[in-house]
Amino acid sequence: MGPRIFGIIALHAPIVAVIRRGPTDWMHISRWDLETPVYEPGAWLRGTIVARRLSFAVERRRAWAETADTPPRADDDAWDEQRGDRIVMEKPRPNANGPDRLTVRGTYAAIRELHGRRTDVRYELRSGDVTRHLDHVQWAEWDARGRLLVATDDGRMQIRDGADGSVRWEADEGAFEPDPTPPPAEASTW
Repeated sequence: MGPRIFGIIALHAPIVAVIRRGPTDWMHISRWDLETPVYEPGAWLRGTIVARRLSFAVERRRAWAETADTPPRADDDAWDEQRGDRIVMEKPRPNANGPDRLTVRGTYAAIRELHGRRTDVRYELRSGDVTRHLDHVQWAEWDARGRLLVATDDGRMQIRDGADGSVRWEADEGAFEPDPTPPPAEASTW
């Protein structure tokens, strides 16, 4: 199994913060410039970065919405714990005139991982009545131009054509290994 990867797209810039977990006890934070495109490997951290459950609220602000077949949240379930495995979220393709949507379903769908264990998450592209499963994808999102951004199960970061799914660009985050180095001198002063 490859590294676990999640991306956070900047709201007002073509940049993705990429958070990778793995190998064991290591996290890798990198920068993905979508304009160029260039993938810039960043710092390794021996520790854990925790995704908070309030991520659903963050995803809603990023145009993800629960589908009609998602059960309603109970009054006593403020953190979506009771219905977490039945949530389906979708996001329309930006700058598209058609009905293209990206959907994600599974336990804590928008979060993908809970308490250090990988959850059963499935991404699909829907266009009208046609649904295409995104096999071997652990994270997917639209960029502002309507391109499909993907992290594959084996750690490749891809820009795919949103219509036909062909890979337009790729970087292999899974190929990087932890390389601990001392911090630069300027990191030791305030």
